[in-house]
Parts: sequence; structure tokens; C-alpha cells
Amino acid sequence: DVFLKVFGGPPGPTPESILPDLDIPILALWGGADPWTPADKGLHPGNKFGDYTKSGDFTLVTLESAGHCPHDECPDQIHKSLLPWLEEKLK
Repeated sequence: DVFLKVFGGPPGPTPESILPDLDIPILALWGGADPWTPADKGLHPGNKFGDYTKSGDFTLVTLESAGHCPHDECPDQIHKSLLPWLEEKLK
């Protein structure tokens, strides 16, 4: 039932419509082996998200061995990218 609601429901706002309103640093951690939303393909390629940000402070990190849910699949790699990025932003 939940599966059908997720894939049968409205798609929600696009990244292009949300990102211009965010005036904050953004770190996108993307699975390089994501079969559903590759960072460089599709209607909303993640490697273009930086073009839409207000601040221009957008960092895309591709985790080559991760799929669609890198936070579940490789949390150590997530922390390895996230923690130094946070430290830099909080200086």
C-alpha cells in the first residue's frame, strides 16, 4: 500500500523550484550506482542543482559504490564526506 502511494502520488516540487529559495550551503551526497536517479541524467540531474541555488554554495559528492540510499548503504562514507564539510561550514 505504501509502495503504491509513493509511486502513484504526485511528484511534489522540482529541485529547480525549491533550490532558488534556499540561501544556505548545500551538500548533496549521491549514490554513483543509483539505478533510478543517476546524478548526470534524467529530468532533474543532480549535477546541475548548483545552477539553481541562490547562494551558489552547492557541493555534490558522488559515492561511487552507493545506490539510491547511500545513507543506509554506506554510512561510513556519508560521515567521511559530511563531517569535514560541516566543520568547514561552521568555522
